[in-house]
Amino acid sequence: MLQKLSEIPGISYSNPAGAFYLLMNVAASGLSGEAFSERLLAEKHVATVPAKAFGDNFADYI
Repeated sequence: MLQKLSEIPGISYSNPAGAFYLLMNVAASGLSGEAFSERLLAEKHVATVPAKAFGDNFADYI
């Protein structure tokens, strides 16, 4: 997953340190994490979770 993400221009993400998830910053898309998740589900049928639950600093992450 990390290798494929590294091939997408403008996408940044955290390196997981023992967790089963990663946080991906989607700000370069021009969408919030919530809007990005909704659009990805509607258009590509891929479910993700907005990371805003971790705090306002993560509003641009999924």
